[in-house]
Amino acid sequence: MKREQQTDKNNLTIFSVLASAYIVMTFISSILFQWISLSSSQNLHSSMANALVKSPLTYFETNPAGRVFNRFCSDVAHLGSEVQVPIIDSLIVGLELLGSLFLIVFSNPVMLLALFPYLTLCVWLWYYHLNSARELKRLECINKTPLYEQIAETLRGIATIRTHKNQNQQLEKFYR
Repeated sequence: MKREQQTDKNNLTIFSVLASAYIVMTFISSILFQWISLSSSQNLHSSMANALVKSPLTYFETNPAGRVFNRFCSDVAHLGSEVQVPIIDSLIVGLELLGSLFLIVFSNPVMLLALFPYLTLCVWLWYYHLNSARELKRLECINKTPLYEQIAETLRGIATIRTHKNQNQQLEKFYR
C-alpha cells in the first residue's frame, strides 16, 4: 500500500470515528435534555400544586379561578414544550460564540479591546429583551383570564344552565 493511500485511509478512519462519536453524543444529549425537561416540569407542577393547596382562602377570594388555572397550565406547558428549543439553541450559539471569540482573541489579542464594549451591549440588549418578554407574558395571561374564568363559572353552574335550557345563551357569551 502506498503512503498516500495509507494516510487517506487513516484520515477516513479518524473522520468516521469522530462523526460516530458526534452522532452518539448528540443522541445522548437529546435524551438527557428531554429527561431533565420532564423532571423540571414535574417538579414545577408539584411545587405549584403544594403551594396552591397550602395557600390561604383569601388568595382564592381575591384571584379568580380562571387566573389561577391559566397560570398553572401555562407555566407547566411553557416549561414542557416552548422552553426546550430556545435553551438548546442558546447553548449551541453560546458555545459557538465562545469558540469564535477564543479563536479571534488567540489570533489577534488587540481584538480583546473591542470585545468588552460589544459584550456590554449584548448584555444590555439581553436584559431589555427579558424585561419586555416578561411584560408581554403578563399581558397575555391577563387577556386569557376572562376566558378561563367563564369556563370555570360555566362548569360550576352547568346544572342550572341545563335546567333552564340556556345552553345557546352560554355558547353565545363564550364566542363573543
